[in-house]
Amino acid sequence: MVHCAVQILNAASLMAQINARNNISTNYFRTLSWIRLQLRQQAFFANMEYKFVRSWANFVCRAAADNITNIWDLLPRYPSLVQPPPHIRQFLEYLVVTIQQLMGPLPVTDWSLERKPESYLPWLHLILLDSEAAQDMPEAPRLFSMLPQSSNQTQFITISSTSLEK
Repeated sequence: MVHCAVQILNAASLMAQINARNNISTNYFRTLSWIRLQLRQQAFFANMEYKFVRSWANFVCRAAADNITNIWDLLPRYPSLVQPPPHIRQFLEYLVVTIQQLMGPLPVTDWSLERKPESYLPWLHLILLDSEAAQDMPEAPRLFSMLPQSSNQTQFITISSTSLEK
């Protein structure tokens, strides 16, 4: 009986770990929404077409996640983007460095997300806080839960003559 209880606890623990890992890996990709939010706060990007803002967000995310020190080496990979004005260049460089300092293990890979998902929680927390603060803005990022929501409540009710009497 005790052995069975230990097996049940181990299985529940493993399932919780897998769910948390999957949730963190899935929510990591909200980084792009957060970057778009940061870009839209700059006048240079505010009235830009969405597809170009998305390209700039992909550019910044790639530079940060791949731990690239000179982000402008990546620019040729994005043919729709042109060299921005100097003050925007400084802003983008600062944004990449900030992301790299806060994000977690770099470069970000499927392996690092799977092996150390908990190290990305502070980054996800920052994204969630900024997303909550931006809910009154148009194109606000969707909110998310940091960890999977679970419930210990019964999901199914067995109907029998005994339960119907109560």
